[in-house]
Amino acid sequence: MEREVKIISNEYIKPISPTPSHLKTHKLSVLDQLNSHAYIPYLYFYLNQMDTNNEIPEKRIRLKQGLSETLTNFYPLAGEIKENHQEIDCNDKGVYYVEAEVNMQLIDILKNPETKLLHQLFPYSPSNKILITKTCITMVQVNIFSCGGLVIGLYTSHKLIDGSSASLFLKYWAAAARGSSYQESPEFDTHKMFPLNPSLNKHASLVMWPGLMGKCKCVARRIVFYSNAISALRAEVSLCSTNLKKNPSRVVVVIGFIWKRLMAASRLRSGVQKPSVMTISVNLRGKTSPPSFNSIGNMIWFAVAKYEESTNKAIELSSVVGCLQNAISEIDNKFVEELQGAKGHVNMVKHLENMKAAYADVEADYVVASSLCNAGFYENDFGWGEGTWLCHGGVDADCPALTNLIVLADTKSGGGIEVQLSLDEELICILESDPEMLSFASVNHCPL
Repeated sequence: MEREVKIISNEYIKPISPTPSHLKTHKLSVLDQLNSHAYIPYLYFYLNQMDTNNEIPEKRIRLKQGLSETLTNFYPLAGEIKENHQEIDCNDKGVYYVEAEVNMQLIDILKNPETKLLHQLFPYSPSNKILITKTCITMVQVNIFSCGGLVIGLYTSHKLIDGSSASLFLKYWAAAARGSSYQESPEFDTHKMFPLNPSLNKHASLVMWPGLMGKCKCVARRIVFYSNAISALRAEVSLCSTNLKKNPSRVVVVIGFIWKRLMAASRLRSGVQKPSVMTISVNLRGKTSPPSFNSIGNMIWFAVAKYEESTNKAIELSSVVGCLQNAISEIDNKFVEELQGAKGHVNMVKHLENMKAAYADVEADYVVASSLCNAGFYENDFGWGEGTWLCHGGVDADCPALTNLIVLADTKSGGGIEVQLSLDEELICILESDPEMLSFASVNHCPL
């Protein structure tokens, strides 16, 4: 059978202007230091909204040109991670750029997003071991479907790029691809706010990502919470609790509900209520003084919430949400100040030790949550109109490093949230038949 995805070309897209000599080395921050050089996979889907496919060849050229123009401002993304993993060589090697043609209708893949096909839309499959040998910061595959639809497969190294950094980069690139410009400029200043700690153990990053190191067989599932379901969950929490610090956000409510159902599934499987630890990434950009919304780098820390219930009584959603809120509230402006300044390194080691202690219970269940909500990904128009679907493309049983992970993203419209799960196969099977889960969420619903 003829392969559905055909590679047309591959090359490196360089910045349109060479990086000045004084910027050739970009120092990483200690927050970058605590993240691994692992590629985070995203897929961005665009249905063809043009009147004719005759415009596509020119728009493909503009995608390349726009990327080249963007890299002048985002010059470290065209570089390579140095061997010491403490600096980026801004050598203008470029972004690895693949063009592919897909002999199928984009709407067909959206009706039934199969993981095996989705992985062909990246420069390398997320399960390809060759990825651990790569040193570039960014890789892209531009896929043009027979209908004229577009899918951009993006890899960015977590050694430098978090979700907010990727969002700003894509906004810039989309504007440039349309022949326009984005007004807000990136700032590569995180190493000044959070200086690198050369004495930090090279394995310290493992403390930040404990829930992802599971050895069970994991499977991928996608569940969607529509706005009316989220409103009902928020109302339930507000009705049942009078001691919450504030009304919970839709993200916290959805994470809390999933966590609650995961604990119930674990109890059903094992017969006992095990302790459970939820780790949530928290964006620090609005907590620095002054705020640093355009900073490129890893500006995240992890809130750790542990839920223990000694009895077999039903777990209340309000108590789970309260547990999450308490953990997140600790990552405040004062916390960020403690990571900076003369005692920043000492305080960071202290906080890392606290995290390590929280993960010391070998009997507990662990899960990590990360949210891409409110990042404005659907607004990025590369010439095909606004986006149709954002997909975290690496959730799969062939990617064991992604065990026990839930990733939240906005739905296209209506204030809903799509959650992509990579969890123990037994737990997934229980969740799929959980009446309470199914009363609020749609499992593997078509993203159209």
